[in-house]
Amino acid sequence: MRARELKRWLAEAERLTPAQQEKVLAKLQGQRSEGLVTRLVSERVPAACPHCAGGHLVRHGQSGGAQRFRCRDCGKTFNPLTGTALSGLRHRDRWLQQAEVMDAGLSVR
Repeated sequence: MRARELKRWLAEAERLTPAQQEKVLAKLQGQRSEGLVTRLVSERVPAACPHCAGGHLVRHGQSGGAQRFRCRDCGKTFNPLTGTALSGLRHRDRWLQQAEVMDAGLSVR
């Protein structure tokens, strides 16, 4: 988006109702957290296989935006989240909130 377009969009945003502003803010925060989570996950490279603790890993494509790895020792594939508390969570836009809740010792529900 060009600077002029952004300036115009921000001027229009001031005319939104409080309810509309909340919706826009929620959408922007969701996009920010999803982008941050995706970046953090994609940067994480496991040192060993979570299945056999083998160290001979190769990249093995991508799934859902996350890099997949294959262990040459046991042949199993996995992503950087395998074996972590976030491995079963599906909604990336909620991952930061879910991580904060789990860190506080509460259930994700």
